Amino acid sequence: MYKKIMIIAGIMTFMFNGNVFGQEKIATYNSAYLSKNFEIQAGKPNEKGDFDYYIDCFSSDTSSSKASLMLKNKQAPEFVEFLSSIKDTFLKWKQTAIENKVTEIDKKIEYKNLNYRGAFLYGKWNFDYSVNISARFRIINDKYLLIIDSDALQSSSNQFIKSDGFRFVFNSAQEIDELINGLDIEKVKEFYADKNGKEDLFKN
Repeated sequence: MYKKIMIIAGIMTFMFNGNVFGQEKIATYNSAYLSKNFEIQAGKPNEKGDFDYYIDCFSSDTSSSKASLMLKNKQAPEFVEFLSSIKDTFLKWKQTAIENKVTEIDKKIEYKNLNYRGAFLYGKWNFDYSVNISARFRIINDKYLLIIDSDALQSSSNQFIKSDGFRFVFNSAQEIDELINGLDIEKVKEFYADKNGKEDLFKN
């Protein structure tokens, strides 16, 4: 069984490195606090309309240059619901902090347990197929932040390759909405329908 898992993990790593999944950039979202734009990619839907999202995140580990949250399309509505809920809490707590002149806080936002998949780049792409995420509200240098953290990651193909995880950092409702809007399933379908239509113009 262990050998079978290792073989599957190796195949997954090769496919991700070689972009055999065929994922394409669908949208971007911004983090002003990190001064960076992040890509939202998606694979081509199969015959049943199923596909995977690959959401670039900030790597919490300095030894890993890139990290991604991976979602199946059927998981996207749950994740969007999570984003909408914690956005509301973020705006409420931000207003409370302003009104009460609170300048320093780091408080967890309670939400049900969410478990997805993650990937991190350490020499090559490594995958963790059980990643928990959580959210918190934090004030840093007068910046009101909504932070989503993953737990630590461990490579499925090598238990000794680990990462401190990844995170999303937002400081406005607009930034959160960019991520929410980028996970519109219809955008993926329209993107690949348009791409297929253009390719069909050049058949032999």
